[in-house]
Amino acid sequence: MDSDNAEDEYARWQKDVLPTDNVIRDPLEYWHAQRFKYPRLSRMAVDFMTVQPMSAECERLFSAAGRMVTPLRNQLEASTIAICQVLRSWLQAGIVEEVDPMLLDKVDDTMGEDSVEEKSVSEWLRDLPMQMREEETGWE
Repeated sequence: MDSDNAEDEYARWQKDVLPTDNVIRDPLEYWHAQRFKYPRLSRMAVDFMTVQPMSAECERLFSAAGRMVTPLRNQLEASTIAICQVLRSWLQAGIVEEVDPMLLDKVDDTMGEDSVEEKSVSEWLRDLPMQMREEETGWE
């Protein structure tokens, strides 16, 4: 029954041609305007149109996450890696300027006592990829 309604919605959209359909400049805006008339189609269209068309960014992020897992850090949970990558990307994008220490359970022991005093957590996260590369060179 549900798939029949979806097919009916698609059939209605195909038959309901408007004169302005050939001058659509922003497809997301179009489907936003159509969201009440075609709720399933509009959600599906937005889902498909927001998928990243190139994989280079995804591959770069995956590689950065992979660099976190070294022979010394092979027990990291996926959620920990994900949190670190999100924080790192937010810091690089300027979405957050400083990581709130209240959100952290504890400071990572790998930072060392000197770096805790000299660096904020945000600075440490920004520098982490370089530190990981330096650690990895010893394992090659």
